[in-house]
Amino acid sequence: MTEAQLIQAIRNGIIEPQPKTVSNASISTWIADAVRALGLEIKGRDSRYFEKSALLSSYTNVFARPSDCQTILRVWDIRTRAKAITGATNASPIVITAVGHGLSTDDIVFIAGVLGNTAANGTWKITVVSDDSFSLTGSAGLGEGYDYTSGGLVAKWPGSGDDQHIPLAQIPPSHSSLDDDSRWFVRSKQIVVDDIGFENDLLLEHTYSPSSIDDIPEEYHAGLVAWPVMNLIRIPKPEDSNYEDVLKQRQYYAAEWKRVLGAIQGITMATHLNHQLPKTGGIGAL
Repeated sequence: MTEAQLIQAIRNGIIEPQPKTVSNASISTWIADAVRALGLEIKGRDSRYFEKSALLSSYTNVFARPSDCQTILRVWDIRTRAKAITGATNASPIVITAVGHGLSTDDIVFIAGVLGNTAANGTWKITVVSDDSFSLTGSAGLGEGYDYTSGGLVAKWPGSGDDQHIPLAQIPPSHSSLDDDSRWFVRSKQIVVDDIGFENDLLLEHTYSPSSIDDIPEEYHAGLVAWPVMNLIRIPKPEDSNYEDVLKQRQYYAAEWKRVLGAIQGITMATHLNHQLPKTGGIGAL
């Protein structure tokens, strides 16, 4: 679901179809909170979630860490200089624009950092379209609402033998000699290769904290609706004529939240939940 779809579903849930006392910005804040909450649950269940790779390019031996980098797992010397991406069509196949890419048809490439049409990220075999563009074999854009916005680097995936990517060893800054291209250390928010003459690019494997709706698998998006509804819905006083309907509405979303957590944990819920929303006036279905 997109953020707009989530916001509308949440408004339906809190029985407020139009933006009245709760702003879209407030709902977005609760969605972000739900992303973090579900992210922690998912990570706790499977530590392999929220690990990814990034291409780092620099004209010195000092590389900026990605802003979402939490823990550095591995650093590789990929023996090439990545090219900047300036476009990624939302089509099938995706066509990448990277001026002067220097690649050949059937090359294997690694793409990272594309925003918007994030389906372009990953490892692909390519077909060259022109000196400045190539298509990704077997790829497909994410569809409406997910056009390319910015960012992205592409590099040829290392081959075998002497061209294979080389793992670099981490050292403390105090052990630096400034002449060893097989080692790296952290300096503030930077990764420094211990060789001032280093001219290659890096492949970084790292963990990140979920911060985007796209970080949460689609099958758990019901939780991104349930959590904000539970926190935003207003329960009237018992004497109010809407009290029973609103209370049932909140209980439904509380059960939906538990169902999502159960799905993440791989637990079959003892009670089968009915996914039909309570039939209260003016409330649409998700």
